[in-house]
Amino acid sequence: MKKRMIAYISIIIIMSIAIFSLLSINMTKNNYLNEVEKSLISEAMIINDYLKRTEKEIDLDVYAKEISILIKSRVTFIDKNGVVVGDSAIPSQEIVNMENHKYREEVSVALDSQIAGTSIRMSNTTGVDYMYVAIPTEEITGRVSATRLALPLDEIEQINRQFIYGIIIAAIFALFVTTMIGVYYSGKVTKPIVRLTRYAEEIEKGNYKERIDVKNKDEIASLGNALNSMSTQLEKSIGALVDNHAKLESIILSINEGLIAVDHHRGIMLANDIAKDLLDIERIQFGNHINRSVRHAQILDMVDRVLDTGKKQIDELHYGEDRIIKIKINAIYNEESNTVIGALAIFEEITQMKKLEKMRSDFVANVSHELKTPLTSIQGFVETLQQGAVENEETRKRFLNIIDFEAKRLKRLIEEVLSLAEIEKEEDEQNNEVFSINAALEESVELLEKDAKEKQIDIELFALEQAYLNGKQDRFKQMMINIIENAIKYSEVGKKIQVTMEAINTDVKITVKDEGIGIPQKDITRVFERFYRVDQSRSKDISGTGLGLSIVKHIVKSFSGHIIIKSVEGEGTTISITMPKG
Repeated sequence: MKKRMIAYISIIIIMSIAIFSLLSINMTKNNYLNEVEKSLISEAMIINDYLKRTEKEIDLDVYAKEISILIKSRVTFIDKNGVVVGDSAIPSQEIVNMENHKYREEVSVALDSQIAGTSIRMSNTTGVDYMYVAIPTEEITGRVSATRLALPLDEIEQINRQFIYGIIIAAIFALFVTTMIGVYYSGKVTKPIVRLTRYAEEIEKGNYKERIDVKNKDEIASLGNALNSMSTQLEKSIGALVDNHAKLESIILSINEGLIAVDHHRGIMLANDIAKDLLDIERIQFGNHINRSVRHAQILDMVDRVLDTGKKQIDELHYGEDRIIKIKINAIYNEESNTVIGALAIFEEITQMKKLEKMRSDFVANVSHELKTPLTSIQGFVETLQQGAVENEETRKRFLNIIDFEAKRLKRLIEEVLSLAEIEKEEDEQNNEVFSINAALEESVELLEKDAKEKQIDIELFALEQAYLNGKQDRFKQMMINIIENAIKYSEVGKKIQVTMEAINTDVKITVKDEGIGIPQKDITRVFERFYRVDQSRSKDISGTGLGLSIVKHIVKSFSGHIIIKSVEGEGTTISITMPKG
């Protein structure tokens, strides 16, 4: 700023000097030309008066050259036809070759108007700028009609040059002096402005604690006081905003639901990462219209309805193949005007909750059905016995066996339901018991040897390498008994079952392979569902609760493992379980 002030002052001074110089040169030139004109007219009149009064014959060309030396001007005599009869600047022998001067501006005026004619131009004869003055005269000796005097103007050019040199020197001196003065005073003016600018820059950077020391009592001091006051207010306001922002951010981070807030122009004001994840949004640009980030028409329509009506909107978004997102959108009101200024949308994924609700409903329905069947059977046979069948020993014995079978089935169902509930409860518990897989497999096989021999089925166990697991041994044995028991049930007489255990790096892989009836491909993905049973027409003599493999799946999960089933109808089934070593 200081440099600009000095530059502005210098430009003003230079322009002022230039304008003054031009005016001065012009005035000097005009005054000089007026004086020259008057002098030439006066001298021409004297020459005419002399020619008029002389009685002797005069050689005009010689006289022109003589008088020119005296008055230091060019002298030309011209007759009424414009012919030059004498000229002090031209040799006598060349006068006859001179152009006719009748139509020269000053000569024309003198001859035609009989008044003094004046002109300034470059002489065609000498090539120098001249002031020409021609005055009429009475015919002198019948030859002269006008006397013209001319003075070269190179003197005025020299005066102008000297004047310009003086002005340049004065301008340089004035520029130097004004620069020094400008540097001094501009420093006094700009120094506080520079301080104020730096202070404003500190405020812009967020340094609101800085204050400027104001000593003067001028306008700049008033500006400094205003900046100090503004900085104080900004410090308080920004502090409050930062505090509120931190609180709001903490609240947003603590919310487990997705959140998007928009203004009344549908521009996004606020959003959290959970909303981005739930709605598969790559990037949210605050201020942009919501439809540039959210592509679901259902959500956009709900936002429009809230902004237009101010009424709360609740709905469910079925997203993808099986995802369900609950949407709640409330209006944001201006407390003073009670007008809608935006909308707040909350997104909650309820897919798992819906699945659990359906599982609970299905479980209750399945348990009710499974309990109802044996209870109905027991009740029917009991009523039949009460009505007199008890007297028939054979009938009584058969009915009592059926009641016993159904009671055991009912007991087994209740035990497996309770077992499944207990396993699900244990899934999140830490189990630090380390046990031998080999021993557990041997015990499981021994428990089922009797059932296998009844169907002439051989169970082969291959577990040469010692391996250990971390977890509950009883649950592991329960899992293996369920799998091997199913293999025995669904295998025909004389078949073979192989149980293999092998260590693979940090994992243990257990495989149970049978030669049973197999599982249809359409049912493989559902065999782990509760109460799901493969088409009973294929195995109508085999009873089961439909909970065995569901229990197996939860036990595998409790050991942080995974299970795979491969099966071919009529050839057999292979179940592979992989678990991390203990």
